[in-house]
Amino acid sequence: MKLFTPEPGLMIWTVIMFGLLLLVLGSVGLKPIMGIIKKREDDIRHSIDEAERVRNEAEELLENYKKQLDDARLEAQKVIEQSKKVGESVRKEITAKANDEARQIIERAQAEIEREKERALADLQTKVADLTILATAKVIEDSFNLDNQRKLVDQAIAEVKQVGQA
Repeated sequence: MKLFTPEPGLMIWTVIMFGLLLLVLGSVGLKPIMGIIKKREDDIRHSIDEAERVRNEAEELLENYKKQLDDARLEAQKVIEQSKKVGESVRKEITAKANDEARQIIERAQAEIEREKERALADLQTKVADLTILATAKVIEDSFNLDNQRKLVDQAIAEVKQVGQA
C-alpha cells in the first residue's frame, strides 16, 4: 500500500518536472503546433471562401440557364404558332384548289351532258325524219313527186325541232 501513500518530495519533483515539460513544450512545440493550427485554419477559411465563390457562380449559371430555357420555350412557342398559321393557310389553299377543281369538273360534266343531250336530240330528229319519210312514202307512194316529198320532210323536221326546243 505504499503506492497510495503521498510522499511530499516526490510530489514536488513531479510538479517541477511537469512545469519544465510545459515550458519546453510551450517554447519548442507550441509554436509549430500553433503554426500548423493557424495554417489549417487559413486553409479551411480559404476552402470556405472558394466554396462560397463556386456556389455563387453556380447560382449565376443556374439563373442564366433558366433564362435561356425560358427564351427557348418562348421561341419554340412562336415557332409552333407560326407553324399552325402556315398549316392553316396551306389547308385553306388546298381546300380552295380542291373546290375550284371540283367546280371545274362539274362544269365540264354539265357541258358534256348538254352536248350529249343535243347530239341525242339531233340523232332523234334525224331518225324521226327518216321514219316520217318512210311512213309518208308508204302512205302516199305515188301521189307526190320527189320535190313534194322533200318539202314535206323539211316541214316535219322543222316541227320536230320546235318540239325538241320546247
